[in-house]
Amino acid sequence: MNNFRSICIVYNMEDTYRAYYIKEFFKWIGLSYVAVVNKPGRNIFDNEKYLEFDVIVNYNDAIENDQCLKIQERTKNTLISVSDRDKRSEEDLLHALLCEIVESVFDGNVDMQELLTDIAAIYMNEHAVDLLYEYTFILLSGISEDIGEDILNRITSIEEQVEKLIQNNRAWDKNKGLEYALYAMYYSRKQINEFQWMKKRPLIYDTEKYLNEVNEIYHYDENFFKVESLKAKVAEFDNRFSALPKFFLENAIQDCPISLCKSYHFYTLGKWKERNSELFEASVSYRKAYFEDPSNFKTIFKLAVEQKRLEDNLLAESLFREIIRELSVLFTCKEEMSLREIEYLYKAYMLIASVCEEQFQNWYYEKARECLEYIESMIIESDKKDFALKMYGSEQAKKSIAEAMRFRLGSNIWNCVQGKMEEDENEKQKDKTGKCIYLRDLLNRGIHFDETSQFETSFFSDVYENAIDAVEEIVNDNRKKEKIVGERRKDQRVRSIANVISFIGRRGTGKSSVMMSFQDALRQYTNDYYQCEKYNNLIFGKEADMGNVRFFSLDYIDASALEESEDVFILVLANMLNYLYSLKSFSDEYNDNSKRELISSFERIYEEFLTLKNSRQDRDGVYSSFETLLNVASSQRIRERFYNLVQQFIRYIRTNTAERAKECYMVISIDDLDMAHYNTQNSNKTRSKINNKSYEIVNSIHKYFSIPGVIVLTAYNYENLMLQSEKFFIESDKTANEKYHEKESQQMTSSRLASQFVDKVFPPAYRVYLPSWKKNDFGSSSTRIDISTGISGENLLGKYIENTDPTLTIKKFILALYAEKTSIFYDPLGKKIHFLEPDSLRKIVDIVAIFEGVEKTEDYTEQKERILKKIKADAYFRFVQEKLFLSEERTYFAELQELRIDRRSQEIVREFCGKIPRLGKAVKKDSDQYRKNMKKIALKKGDTVVDYSKIDDIIAKREDNSNIKYSLAEFIHCIYHMTRNSEKYSKEMVACILNSYTVHLSELFFEYQNEKRKMDMNEYTSYMQSKRNDVMLKSQQQNEEDHDYEKINEIQEIFEELIGDSVCGRWTEYFFPETYVFIPGAADPSNISENVIIGCANITHLTNRFTITSSHKKGLYHAVRTWIMFGMIYVDVLEWNSLDVVMEQSESNASITIQIPGNTQRIEMLAFLKHSFEYSKYLDKMKELMEYSLLHKFGFRTERNIKMTVNRAIEDVREEYIKWDYNYGNMALPVYDFDLFYNLIKRIYQQTSKTERCVRIDTGYDFMDEMIKTNQLFVDYLNQIDEYYKIDSNLKFSEIFEQCPFVQWIHEKKDEEVMKSIGYIFKNMITDVATNANRLERSGDDVPRTDV
Repeated sequence: MNNFRSICIVYNMEDTYRAYYIKEFFKWIGLSYVAVVNKPGRNIFDNEKYLEFDVIVNYNDAIENDQCLKIQERTKNTLISVSDRDKRSEEDLLHALLCEIVESVFDGNVDMQELLTDIAAIYMNEHAVDLLYEYTFILLSGISEDIGEDILNRITSIEEQVEKLIQNNRAWDKNKGLEYALYAMYYSRKQINEFQWMKKRPLIYDTEKYLNEVNEIYHYDENFFKVESLKAKVAEFDNRFSALPKFFLENAIQDCPISLCKSYHFYTLGKWKERNSELFEASVSYRKAYFEDPSNFKTIFKLAVEQKRLEDNLLAESLFREIIRELSVLFTCKEEMSLREIEYLYKAYMLIASVCEEQFQNWYYEKARECLEYIESMIIESDKKDFALKMYGSEQAKKSIAEAMRFRLGSNIWNCVQGKMEEDENEKQKDKTGKCIYLRDLLNRGIHFDETSQFETSFFSDVYENAIDAVEEIVNDNRKKEKIVGERRKDQRVRSIANVISFIGRRGTGKSSVMMSFQDALRQYTNDYYQCEKYNNLIFGKEADMGNVRFFSLDYIDASALEESEDVFILVLANMLNYLYSLKSFSDEYNDNSKRELISSFERIYEEFLTLKNSRQDRDGVYSSFETLLNVASSQRIRERFYNLVQQFIRYIRTNTAERAKECYMVISIDDLDMAHYNTQNSNKTRSKINNKSYEIVNSIHKYFSIPGVIVLTAYNYENLMLQSEKFFIESDKTANEKYHEKESQQMTSSRLASQFVDKVFPPAYRVYLPSWKKNDFGSSSTRIDISTGISGENLLGKYIENTDPTLTIKKFILALYAEKTSIFYDPLGKKIHFLEPDSLRKIVDIVAIFEGVEKTEDYTEQKERILKKIKADAYFRFVQEKLFLSEERTYFAELQELRIDRRSQEIVREFCGKIPRLGKAVKKDSDQYRKNMKKIALKKGDTVVDYSKIDDIIAKREDNSNIKYSLAEFIHCIYHMTRNSEKYSKEMVACILNSYTVHLSELFFEYQNEKRKMDMNEYTSYMQSKRNDVMLKSQQQNEEDHDYEKINEIQEIFEELIGDSVCGRWTEYFFPETYVFIPGAADPSNISENVIIGCANITHLTNRFTITSSHKKGLYHAVRTWIMFGMIYVDVLEWNSLDVVMEQSESNASITIQIPGNTQRIEMLAFLKHSFEYSKYLDKMKELMEYSLLHKFGFRTERNIKMTVNRAIEDVREEYIKWDYNYGNMALPVYDFDLFYNLIKRIYQQTSKTERCVRIDTGYDFMDEMIKTNQLFVDYLNQIDEYYKIDSNLKFSEIFEQCPFVQWIHEKKDEEVMKSIGYIFKNMITDVATNANRLERSGDDVPRTDV
């Protein structure tokens, strides 16, 4: 054991940083430490607690000579004086101090000297002081990401170096002082986990393993108590061990011999208790910390805040003043003051102002402002050499720290002013609201058991609480009945008692698990203190007086598994015997009188019951009046005998065990009571027999088990049980039903009788309802899943933890699980229940099992493919079977699945397009205008009545949607109206379509991207360029057999067919605002066009000729490139057969004039989404058309530079698209995540259709601004998706969209001439649409539907 465990560093104010440099090193290697300023006129060693340290360091003569002599006289501990008056570096200073320590404490041991020097070398080389300084991690959440990541990398490097140092020393068998190196390594690992925890990331080092391995330090020194405080901190980062810090800290306090360091441990324990809402216990710990070290300003601050909370303002003011008195002296030399001390001084000023007399408030606030001003100066004067710059080493880091500090004080102090006892804004907060399900429980299929200790935190906590109340009431009722029975005559019958506790819920809600967990808790219940600790006892109310109560729980009965020949009463008897045979005294061969009497009672009641049962069966359920009376009498006699048997049973157990409780109860448990059935399908004799098993069990409970001394636990679905009971009353007495039929319906009669019977057997007061998953009013929306346990050892969902809360809502858990396991992203933003959300606990377990049931492989792609196959099977079978109940919907869905997915979409559009209104607002606007115009014309003619029938017929023909051309936009339109049309399909049908499309399209796109990723960038570029040449492509495919080009082309074709005519189509009419322009050449400046829907429109040949001019030094290149990009708003580019192109070039500018063929052309502001996916075809078409036009005009005499310019412009755009495609995929919007895409379109439509925006277009800048705003609609939605799923950078949906070359072109800076050209073109388009004479005809001029 070493005698070097603590160090006290005494320094002058101007040496604060270097003192910290020394202190942080010794903290890192596990020493108890204190660094204290010896202020002028004060001798800290008047407090003898400072003499308890093994080594006292006198830095730069901070301790005067006479004081040094007195210290040496009063203690045998080592006093070492060091100085940097010779301007030595802090590294040299630390090295010199270590040499002195080794010489003085370890008698110059060479191995110790070498080891400590090596550890210090790592510390000095990495400048680790800023990493170890506590304030760095306190401010971590507020500093920049790059600095934060640098901190993690440096700590990781340090840990690796120390680990290597330890291995080398072990190899050479140099174990002297190895505990210091081990502590440094584990301290660094603690910091790594702390960093991950604060960044809400998965922990690097497993907590359980860490807590075991760190004990290795005790092998070298069994009294190394700092290990316990290290373990306490690590345990806080893992919710599984959240209760352990208290235990570890109490150990540290007990073992720590240094009073001033004990103060630190008490303070830390107080903070832990405070975070766990143990405010009184926290206060006790803070007081103990203060007793050990009255100068600890952190402890004083905690006590002051507590007094403020308790409204003892005088005491609070006194304590705050004590902090100010201590720290304000240091602020006179603020450049050398530590940042933590500045913070506490500021907080003390702010809080004392809230409790002091009003006349002093402004003075304190002014002082607080001075602290903030100094922090501001650190940001502005980041090059000033102060404590922060020395500590963090660079101006950038200092500035980032100061900014984080400013933010922290600006927000955190407000919480303090409100009276909260919190020090750090990043301290762990526990979410006390809602119910919690633990992921570890979901990983176990079958019936789950809650330990009694988990009842309070269980998802079913309310259920257990209600069940406990019911037991208390039943016991109390038994006591009342016992008092009456004690006075009754011997021939008096056994009184009935309400003793049935019902656990009610739908299938899969967990009622079986809850009932059996509660049954087990009753079995284990005891009031013995030691047994209570062992079994985690049930907690009954004090007034219930349950101290002398015990419960004997029989094996549970599964009613759903009962055969026709089995009877619940006989099963209970058998279970009672099984219980007795589990006792040693009963299983012995020796027979005493009590055992023989008990066996005789079992035989007698069994025989009587069989006699009664057989007599009933022989009569086939048809009784005479006399037989009925006999049966009633027999039933009552059996009830009496069963009551006596139960009393014998309990007496025997009490006599032959250590149990001496006065009140004992036998507990019977019956599960799935509503699912009892006869297995009669193979019996001709019983085929016509009514299924009354559930009713018979209920009747047995009523007749035999509702007696004192018995508690019955049942689990059932109330609706099913009522249905079973109603069937019995309908069929059992047809004569009675016929009689009642005259007064009321047979169904009403049976329902009434069944309800009365069930209420009698199952008292409503003892019914415990499982949490409802479908009833929001019962708090189902607040149910959360604790994911801290991970899935199969992985922490895939760790990034979803926010504010250290390890729980997710059920919706987020399910969607995150799909996202992380399969990269399938569903829409999470809807306020309604998502179709993937399970409606019972069992379904959550089933979903988790789907993911966990896949065999693990090291190949990520193979693993993902396996999971996708299971998910696909689940979506197409289990999901559909659970959702679709209508046979016609099931049939239609099955027929759709026979088609390839693109043909499937076309079939749905063909089926529905004629039944739904036309997409877009232009047709509606034109119809309204047409109706108004016709009315005006009729009135001008003098017609008093307008014949709207003809008008409506014309409009109906124009709005007819039957011949619409297929597109993805129309497919979305059909799905949108499936539940809104007069011929409605169910929401479940829509859910099945969305789910099946999402799974299959995601699977296809994953395969598509995976095949492309098998190529490197050069190979992929070569492949995309060779696609234009079939001969080249075939040759390349033969040479590179590793790449499945056919698969890539096949999937590309499927998505092209799925997209069809357009991605967004006439939805764009809502997304892009209505526009207007000044009429060109109009004398009146107020002469403007009508508001025009231009997002998706038809324009005439007059507007389809335009010129693009560029004044750039590469003018022709830029003009061509502008046309290539601008051309993407034309929908039908790939169908063009020709293009008239004229190019001109001069010294000042260059231009390209385009004449697009045809009388009309369709434009759509979002047509680029389709062309970007098919960019190779689009660019090939553009190149073909432009080259042909130039060749046609100039023949082979086309100027070489013009042809090269055209080629270069097109190929440069192609290169941009290939790079985007390779890095992100060529799908700007996630069509493959179909549920996400569908809801994206729907939500943007709902957002934009409610607001009527109309903008004026004067220049190209106006047009570009509106394009940017339209694109931003998508970016905003995708950003929400990225944030929800915590998606990394290059996988972000928003980034994929924003990096699309067309979107980039919209944002890039263009020269003035180009912008003028775009503005002119667009204004002409608006004018053309606005001045089109026949608006109604225009709006209906869609391309006819082709065969799909």
